[in-house]
Amino acid sequence: MNFSTRICMQEIQSLQAQATEPDREMRTFFIIEIFSEGVAVDAANSKDIAIIKKTGKVALLEEAIKNKSNELDMDDIVDVHCGIAHTRWATHGVPSEVNCHPHRSDEGNGFVVVHNGIITNYKEVKVFLEKKGFCFESETDTEVIAKLISHFYQQHPNFSFRELVESVVQQLVRNNLFSR
Repeated sequence: MNFSTRICMQEIQSLQAQATEPDREMRTFFIIEIFSEGVAVDAANSKDIAIIKKTGKVALLEEAIKNKSNELDMDDIVDVHCGIAHTRWATHGVPSEVNCHPHRSDEGNGFVVVHNGIITNYKEVKVFLEKKGFCFESETDTEVIAKLISHFYQQHPNFSFRELVESVVQQLVRNNLFSR
């Protein structure tokens, strides 16, 4: 397991432990039934981003990563370490691997996103993007972010990443820490 994957996994374990600590009787229910988690990392043998997702205990995600490690050369040394991870309680869509974060813009993982909060206008954004030909894999609100970034990138290929993110944020109605 490479450095960025190890760091991501440590943080997921910490977050899941914090979320379940207050109610010891419900801990097993929360971990098995509600939580889902995933990581997206650069792997040594690939120009692309590897996404690995699981529901339930973090140990299941660790096992899935170990199973993919040889295929992705995740133990090799890489020059750049980049990864994102997320653990979530389901607010949109049932806990399942397809609904786990990270979410991607397309099959090539052009843009990969994790998000904490609720996008209150995600249904409208999703309909707009479906009319533009985007296909959705999950039932989550977060997936619209990845697809919308891709849409703006297709429309404005010279935009910086910051300009893409600013364009997306302007289109979303959010209920989270960063809401206006």
